[in-house]
Amino acid sequence: MFVLFSLASDLSIGIHLYKIKMIGFVILNYCTFHDTVTCIESIRANTADHQIVVVDNQSPDDSYESLRKTYRDDERIIIIQAPSNGGFARGNNIGIRKCVELGIEHIIVTNSDVVFLDDAAQVLVKCLTEHNAVMAGPQILDENRAKDWMPIIKRKGYLQYLGWRRSQSALLDTNYDGADCEVQLVSGCCFAINASRFIEMGAFDENTFLYHEEEILSVQAERCNYPILFCPSAVVQHFHGKSTGRYHLRIDIEDLKSALYYWIAYQEITWFQAILIKLVKLTKISAKLLAGRIRHDGFGSIGRAYREIWSYSYRAIKNMYIHRS
Repeated sequence: MFVLFSLASDLSIGIHLYKIKMIGFVILNYCTFHDTVTCIESIRANTADHQIVVVDNQSPDDSYESLRKTYRDDERIIIIQAPSNGGFARGNNIGIRKCVELGIEHIIVTNSDVVFLDDAAQVLVKCLTEHNAVMAGPQILDENRAKDWMPIIKRKGYLQYLGWRRSQSALLDTNYDGADCEVQLVSGCCFAINASRFIEMGAFDENTFLYHEEEILSVQAERCNYPILFCPSAVVQHFHGKSTGRYHLRIDIEDLKSALYYWIAYQEITWFQAILIKLVKLTKISAKLLAGRIRHDGFGSIGRAYREIWSYSYRAIKNMYIHRS
């Protein structure tokens, strides 16, 4: 009996150490085969103990099959195809669940258009564990390796979101390169999570398709008193927009729908405040369309998009959130 208990105890300790040592990666792919490969290769080159889970969000091209063929002989890379394209949140939750099934506790969720520099992954997970945080975000560089995005120390208020009050959202300034520090919000393009805590606080809210996931996660972490860390010594490079295909009307509409969901469900704004968001943001979208700054699929698609926003009602969003809870 003692021998069995001792063996079980040793196995438990071994598994625990394995969880800490192994780093899981979740990469969402949608028609970005070459970028996903570049991201994977940067992980393989710089992270010894890793397990990569690529979730293909029903790409209409051949990227899913191409990824499977490219990495069919590497057991550390799993390629999954989502049953449907449920968006950023749902796709990442699929990947996170797979990592958890494999016994991995520390997971880095990353866009396919991100490249990991040097030992960024290890440094990021070390920051996560040392500070007992639920999330930790790295320093992000742009295509030219200039500092690109600084984390948020205070989320935007309602008037700031509408553009009616000046926003002060950057961490200190873009020259900050000090010690790890607690923030309210890190970029959704790349961050590490403690899987147990992340799931406990609600994981990704699948009622959003694209954008505003960071704000929702920030509120969830705050409600659970879980810290979010910024780790400037972990550095990644982000090639903006390749994973979303920016500058199309569909992207702006999904952004607005997610914003409405966030403000109504998580900030509990009034019906009138929600109407104001629709009016202000649709006016800005219209201005961009007139200026030719965003693409569309014909005037019929513009009409359908506007009707979609007005039919996305206050009550429907409230019910979506209640059913999720």
